[in-house]
Amino acid sequence: LAVASCEKRIQDKIEELRGFLDMVEKGKEKKERKTDRDIELDIDKIWK
Repeated sequence: LAVASCEKRIQDKIEELRGFLDMVEKGKEKKERKTDRDIELDIDKIWK
């Protein structure tokens, strides 16, 4: 019974970490997109 309880807690922590990693990856994607857009906007300002 104690082992099952520990396994449940371990699985809960794994799911929590997976959710955290997903949030971090999504944040990186948004930053990359913003960076790409910022570069494009800077180029447009130079040519105008």
